[in-house]
Amino acid sequence: MTTPSPEKPQKILVIEDHDKMLGITKVFLKVGGYTQVRGASSGGAGLALMKEQGVDLVICDWLMPGMDGLAVFQHMRDDPALQKVPFIMMTANNKKDDMQAAIAQGVRHYLAKPFTSDILLAKVNEVLAGKRPR
Repeated sequence: MTTPSPEKPQKILVIEDHDKMLGITKVFLKVGGYTQVRGASSGGAGLALMKEQGVDLVICDWLMPGMDGLAVFQHMRDDPALQKVPFIMMTANNKKDDMQAAIAQGVRHYLAKPFTSDILLAKVNEVLAGKRPR
């Protein structure tokens, strides 16, 4: 008889404007043992959730209408209560100039779409463990 793995108590917020991708990402995290996963369909809604409920990690889509992922990241870094929260940028955008601009703004962790549950969980575990990106 196997014992269940301990709950991973970190609060994770996924900000994604496409419902299907948001749902898949949340399911992957929950299956991976992260039970405190919330979702937001816009940058503004995500920032509001962060301030109301607190968060240990943000996974945010880059290309969203209104407030994009880079704007969410900048708002977080400008807010003393959120500036140390780890941030993973999800993107299907692999343009070198865009990536360099995000790196210049301070984004250090990326997740390329599409991804598997193994890739997502490896990145989340790495970031939450405080490991430096390679």
